[in-house]
Amino acid sequence: MKKTLTLLTLSFSLFTNLSAYEIIIDKTLKVKQEKAKSSYTYPALQRDDTKEIVYDPSSKLIWQDNSAAKSTKRDWEGAKSYCRDLSFASFSDWRLPTIKELESISDYSRYPNAYKKGFKNFTSSSYWSSSPDVSNSSDAWLVYFKSGYSDYDGKSSKGYVRCARAGQ
Repeated sequence: MKKTLTLLTLSFSLFTNLSAYEIIIDKTLKVKQEKAKSSYTYPALQRDDTKEIVYDPSSKLIWQDNSAAKSTKRDWEGAKSYCRDLSFASFSDWRLPTIKELESISDYSRYPNAYKKGFKNFTSSSYWSSSPDVSNSSDAWLVYFKSGYSDYDGKSSKGYVRCARAGQ
């Protein structure tokens, strides 16, 4: 008699590494671990070159992807204001993304350009999120798109700004 237990794991990077393992226990009580084949793939990002935006069907977010997204640096308050005041691609409801939203466009496997395919205007540096560090009110979270990892920094530091808005 053979019993199978399927175990799913999800990495910290939020939806980028989904793995399934089967643990097969046979009547001799030997445990064998095999990586199961995953049949789910996340939909690719959709770029609109005419508007210089990227749509992520997984998160339903639209991302700014013009030249300003790789050249605009602000402190944290300035980054939030920049996005709030942005009128771009016929939209005026842009905002600074949360840390989870920003992490959703990172791709660790693409080091030293650890952002998902589909973006054209990116720098492999740190981008601000709207998420403050709850353990220290003078810090906020950002993502380093060289490695794809997130960390916090002082709100007065300069970081790059990429705005997002709700899509369809």
